[in-house]
Amino acid sequence: MPGFGIKAQVAVLSLAMLAIPLVAYNYWQQIKEASLSTQAHIQEIEAKAIATNLLATQKDIPTLLAANESSELHKHALAAPVLQTSLRLDGELSDWPEKLVESSRLAYDKRYRQTNTTDSPEAAFTLQLAQTQHYLYAAIAVTDELVSYRRNHLRLDYSDHIRLSYRAPEGHIERIILPAEHEGPLASYFSNHEWEYGIAPSTEIESHQTGIQGFWRRSESGYVVEFRLPLSQLDTQGAELHIAVVDVDQQPSLGPKAIISTLPSELAGQFNPLELHARELQLSCMKF
Repeated sequence: MPGFGIKAQVAVLSLAMLAIPLVAYNYWQQIKEASLSTQAHIQEIEAKAIATNLLATQKDIPTLLAANESSELHKHALAAPVLQTSLRLDGELSDWPEKLVESSRLAYDKRYRQTNTTDSPEAAFTLQLAQTQHYLYAAIAVTDELVSYRRNHLRLDYSDHIRLSYRAPEGHIERIILPAEHEGPLASYFSNHEWEYGIAPSTEIESHQTGIQGFWRRSESGYVVEFRLPLSQLDTQGAELHIAVVDVDQQPSLGPKAIISTLPSELAGQFNPLELHARELQLSCMKF
């Protein structure tokens, strides 16, 4: 078999030399992809570790926030643990995770009363908060022997109702009133500091367009309100929230019988600090 000539040998050698950069580039790409994959895996492990620690300690958030002894307000901080799935808004509360309920439920009674009355206090409520990537969920179970429903009148404060206040992303305070109208989909209205009528916050938004979805249900001891509020409506940087349950008797024109608040009377007019987890951590928590 005849041997290769000089020209053929040079051609083969040239092709081999041309292949070297291609092989080196391919090798470099493999190293780069392996490095990025390893880095991503490390970051995922770190995120899961943070999320695991967050899930394990979220029930202690109010205690941790209260560590600042110079701030009486932070002793009343509210925690909203992360939910892995959304909740049914039916007022039953049976789908709230048991561990979440145990860690987040708070009770408010005569110690948080903001009105003086000679009658024995009957109104009280428990509050549970939770959050998903897009919503803040709330469940309020009210103890009230006699529920006063809203009748044919414009005044929203002439019936038992719940007052929800929070700081919006623009920095101003939003006030929403949740009256006891009937069992079924929850009614809600923007209002002002007088809490009397529904007031449209702007020319583009009607008073009833609060963004809240929920359900009002009668219970053996009073009533239950379950709702969700878009997180986009809250100032998530230093979030603040306040809830008050207003008990009205058969003579509403004389004013409320009692107001039970998430803050004691000496802190009236202020807001509970609300602990909201960053969206990235929420996504990590929801993987478990």
